[in-house]
Amino acid sequence: MGRAIASRIGRLRDGAAVIGGGHLDYRIDIKGNDEFAELSGAFNVMSASLRGSYLALESEVADRKRAEDALRASEEKFRFFIAHSPVAVAMFDRDMRYIIASRRWLKDYGVEEQDITGRSHYEVFPEIPERWKEIHRRCLAGAIEKNEQDRFPRLDGSVDWLRWEVHPWHDRSGAIGGIIMFTEVITEQKRMEGELRQSEQRLNKAQEIAHLGSWELDVVNDLLTWSDEVYRIFGFEPREFGATYEAFLEAVHPDDRAAVDTAYTGSLREGRDTYEIEHRVVRKSTGEIRYVHEKCEHIRDEAGRILFSAGMVHDITERRLAEEALQKSKNELEIRVEERTKELEESRARLKTQYEELQHTYHELKEVTAERLQAMEELRERDRMMIQQSRMAAMGEMLGNIAHQWRQPLNILGLMIQDLGLSHECGEFSKELLQASIRKEMEIILHLSQTIDDFSNFAVPDKEKRQFRVEEVISKSLSLVQESFVSQCIKVETNTAQDLWINGYANEFSQVLLNILINARDAFLEQGTTNAQITVRSWLENGRAVVTITDNAGGVREDILGKIFDAYFTTKELGKGSGVGLFMSKTIIEKNMGGRLTARNVKGGAEFRIEV
Repeated sequence: MGRAIASRIGRLRDGAAVIGGGHLDYRIDIKGNDEFAELSGAFNVMSASLRGSYLALESEVADRKRAEDALRASEEKFRFFIAHSPVAVAMFDRDMRYIIASRRWLKDYGVEEQDITGRSHYEVFPEIPERWKEIHRRCLAGAIEKNEQDRFPRLDGSVDWLRWEVHPWHDRSGAIGGIIMFTEVITEQKRMEGELRQSEQRLNKAQEIAHLGSWELDVVNDLLTWSDEVYRIFGFEPREFGATYEAFLEAVHPDDRAAVDTAYTGSLREGRDTYEIEHRVVRKSTGEIRYVHEKCEHIRDEAGRILFSAGMVHDITERRLAEEALQKSKNELEIRVEERTKELEESRARLKTQYEELQHTYHELKEVTAERLQAMEELRERDRMMIQQSRMAAMGEMLGNIAHQWRQPLNILGLMIQDLGLSHECGEFSKELLQASIRKEMEIILHLSQTIDDFSNFAVPDKEKRQFRVEEVISKSLSLVQESFVSQCIKVETNTAQDLWINGYANEFSQVLLNILINARDAFLEQGTTNAQITVRSWLENGRAVVTITDNAGGVREDILGKIFDAYFTTKELGKGSGVGLFMSKTIIEKNMGGRLTARNVKGGAEFRIEV
């Protein structure tokens, strides 16, 4: 009995171990009606139940694995689709970090060389405006937004134009996981649209300037389109109403309407590709009649059916009015030509008589002109003689000055030669004394030679204009009268510009200065002036050289001040003045050198002003 129980317990134990090891198909076979048989049956039921649960669990695990594999494949396909999408698309999480972006996105926004996955959209594009960020926040809250054209200023100063659409995306739980953006860069399209608008504006302006409009009739859809200028030609505001063929015919002048309709419909019936006609239109708002030239061309398909007609309307009113006016003028001109021809025939006879009279007058004038030319030549010769006379007078003055200037140096030379003889007689003659005497004598001889050179230069008239320095001419002129002025106690002060040049005749200019200086000297002698002084100044004023010579000899009487430059006018005693000095001075400055010579009284004396 005890052995049988132990055997049954052992079988139960072994069966439980097998079932516990995972062999759910095992069964414990204990027969009978006792507790061991019931316990083995319970084990077998439990094993069958576990097997069913295991099989169900195994099936569920397999299903889940297949679902996960399918989801993974779907995600890979989704990522592949986004990456290779022909449009710019990007997927973001709730923090606006990139999950994936299409290649087109990377190319459009210039980030092909960057790995932007996981990076913030606002970090990649810091120039994103705040209004876009607000749109992103609304879409993360569930909104769907889009814009057909939006401006995107870039960091480099350029501007892109975008068409975009933003959608939220949901995770498995149905919660919003982030947003998906679809964008298209339409910058080039916007540029082309702008150029197209400008082109249309230029075309409309050109049509307006040329008074040339265009129209197109879609025959298939019975749709007529007018350019703005056609509306204007017909007296309407552009786009005032939808253009129709009936509206066009209504604008045509009643007397021309049938011909215009026949021209168009006839071209359709007869299969012609073009027609052309000139007619009138009546502007409904004002009743004004305008003339137009129309031309049309039909565009056909391969079967020869007309698809649409295109044409132009040219306002030729001004041309027609001009032609009519021209024709009227032509008729009037023909009448006037006929009348004028008759008048010309009469005039020709009169002109012949006048011509003969003119020939006679011409010969008389020729003789008178010859006489006047001879007189002018005599006047020029007289002027030359007067200049020469003035020059000779000045030369006479200078010869006196030279004689005065030579007298003292010659006396010194004589004394020095006598001194050499006395030194020899007294035994004081030496080589050193001889050399010192020769050196002083040569200085005196060179001074005399320079005086002759100055006189020679003054005596030779200039043949051509040349540039000369004013300061040098003033200095040389003063040197020619220096001894005379010193002997008469006349003080001369100069204040001259060092770099002042004149293009003219230097010797003639010097002659003018000498005439004025000598006149001043004579005035001092006449008036018996003490402390006689002459001031010579020069400067540049408004691009002209100015020289003034001022004395304190009491001035010129006001009643004769306007006459002192007249020929042969003099206030000096007979034999002391020729009256040509100042006259020739004015001629030299104003006629020969294009300048101006004037005189006026100043405090205590007179001032002569030369401007060249």
